[in-house]
Amino acid sequence: MDRLGIPYANGFSGIIERRFNPSTFRYALAEQLDLSNRKWSAVDAFVYLCKLHGSISWTEDDHGLFPIREKWPADGSAKMMIFPTPAKQNSSLGSPYADLFREFQSRIVREQSVLVTSGYGFGDEHLNNIIYQALTIPTFRLIIFASPDAPGEIAKLRALGDPRIWIIGGDGPEPGTRAHYFDTMVDRFMPQRPSERIDDAVRKVMKELAPDKDDTE
Repeated sequence: MDRLGIPYANGFSGIIERRFNPSTFRYALAEQLDLSNRKWSAVDAFVYLCKLHGSISWTEDDHGLFPIREKWPADGSAKMMIFPTPAKQNSSLGSPYADLFREFQSRIVREQSVLVTSGYGFGDEHLNNIIYQALTIPTFRLIIFASPDAPGEIAKLRALGDPRIWIIGGDGPEPGTRAHYFDTMVDRFMPQRPSERIDDAVRKVMKELAPDKDDTE
């Protein structure tokens, strides 16, 4: 995003030394339209990025109020990450992860929210609890990119028959017809223009990739 010039907030503030400060998720980027009347317009495509399980570029020191530091390239210090172990749910209760999970929850429980998952098998109970809570909101929609025969929690979600849950996947012979693959999702499913609605884009690609009902879910 830095190289593409995309503005974003990831919970860190500072230029020379970036430190984790969850209040930055409350910030917005705006353009001043009129200096005399203090008129502002929100900048389009401002991204809020939550790395729920940490990052190899995060380290911790004794800085006090803001001990979590973001540094790239990453050095040899202890990394602030949640590793795939049986204890990862307990690890998510500490800082900075608790702040990130709280931010994730506050975003998806808003009215008219849409959550798109790719490469997630719904194997993390602490994440699933937040998602299932969002499903109690009538205007919430869940879009899952997964294999048509995905087992476990995805199969259970499919069995619900909830029209707000879209499970998109296909195993055609050509790479472009494997709808749940990440490269297909980026190249073919993402809207090309800010004005293009997600619903219209998904329907268009589903029609293009899977004219036969057996090829998609």
